Amino acid sequence: MNTPIFVRHQGKYMRISLKEIVYIEARKNYSRIVYLNKESLVIPIPLKAWLDILPHEVFVMVHRSYIVGLDYIDKFDKDYIWCKGGEVIRIGEIYRSQLAERVLIYTGAEKWQSLLQHQRKENASIVVL
Repeated sequence: MNTPIFVRHQGKYMRISLKEIVYIEARKNYSRIVYLNKESLVIPIPLKAWLDILPHEVFVMVHRSYIVGLDYIDKFDKDYIWCKGGEVIRIGEIYRSQLAERVLIYTGAEKWQSLLQHQRKENASIVVL
């Protein structure tokens, strides 16, 4: 996404750097944007509005209250994501398949599969390999 995004914060329009967003957390009708340097910004934009703005190849909704930058996922299991920087985010049950469709795993014998393909093949829940 090349179009810059500016949001109103404390009477000024601030640029949102998408490449530095680790996650966005819902706060009722507000959103808390958390950056890699652990700074955060609370703005009056609901989380659902971000789904229309953010590039889907870079961000994924993993819980009704969280959108995570794929580049900042350090590891995950069927219930949690550990982000670079140490944050731990719960994965909502209905969002597991969305995450599974967006990551590749090494399944042995030099084969890469999406996690969702692996789950269907193995009839298993999300696993870290």
